[in-house]
Amino acid sequence: IRLYPTRCVVAEAAGSFTNDCYVDIYDLGVLARDWLMSGIGNVTATLPSDANLYGHWTMDDDAKDPNVLDSSVNGNDGVLYKGLSGAGVPVPSETEDHSVAGIDGTALEFDGDDDYVEIPAMNVYSNTITMTAWVKREVEGHIYDGIVFSSNAWVPEGEEVPDPNYTAGLEFGSDTSTWETNFELAYMWTGYSWEWHTGLFVPPQEWTFTALTVAPELATIYMSDGVTLQAARKYDTHEPLPWNAPIHLADQMQFGPAGESDRFFPGAIDDVRIYNRTLSTEEILYLALWGSGSQYLPLEPWRANANSDDVVDLQDYAIMADNWLTEVLWP
Repeated sequence: IRLYPTRCVVAEAAGSFTNDCYVDIYDLGVLARDWLMSGIGNVTATLPSDANLYGHWTMDDDAKDPNVLDSSVNGNDGVLYKGLSGAGVPVPSETEDHSVAGIDGTALEFDGDDDYVEIPAMNVYSNTITMTAWVKREVEGHIYDGIVFSSNAWVPEGEEVPDPNYTAGLEFGSDTSTWETNFELAYMWTGYSWEWHTGLFVPPQEWTFTALTVAPELATIYMSDGVTLQAARKYDTHEPLPWNAPIHLADQMQFGPAGESDRFFPGAIDDVRIYNRTLSTEEILYLALWGSGSQYLPLEPWRANANSDDVVDLQDYAIMADNWLTEVLWP
């Protein structure tokens, strides 16, 4: 039996932005995509205002009822459900049966089989949305498990499909080569945004801050362990959505009626916030740190930044040109 490492030595392939160890036209395309991009830079945490705050669910619910209370002034209380009855009706579940220690106070735990929280629909046309949540995932999970999600895509047979039809929210993605879960943060916005790889992988059984901010031409996903904030950006067009379907926590809810998804999140969720506006990185940092602080947020490591100076420019083009059509293989 002989085992050999890959012949592609990515670390030595200067100018190969596609990580195939061959500098060619595909790398030029990646360079063009990232041209003049730079890191987010120095960020100072700023307390987010409650402007356009739709709801803040602390998940500190621990009672003999299914109510998941909204601590904002809006009163958008949710309901905790556990699957469907024999008649196909969602079954409420007492929050005390799901209450566990959280990142702050208590949290609600979901079994990954049929548990979810349903929050009333926002009923606003918007493409400026922010969703944040602390999650503590289990070791095992499913492809595209939902964290904070809304969809009007499923309707009973014979009913008219809504126009516009939408599916949007923060979720886990997949390894698109194996179609297995890899716990990489992802998002969906009606189209195929789930195919975008953020490079942000949530570790198992550790409280992790997650957030999605959407603007008309930019989506940003954030992840933090409470100390270091990371960000991944996707420049794309985001059309306004009606947000006329309920919002689910711990359920992607894209297929079938409530309670019939196979994309339930297994683990605990704490401190969920939804805004009908795009929070700034400074405001996201404040939520991730639970207060003041500052950080430097660099350019994403998978960008076309050959010299690691945090900006894609002529210097990166020069490195690629110097290595044009070079193949770096071992031995």
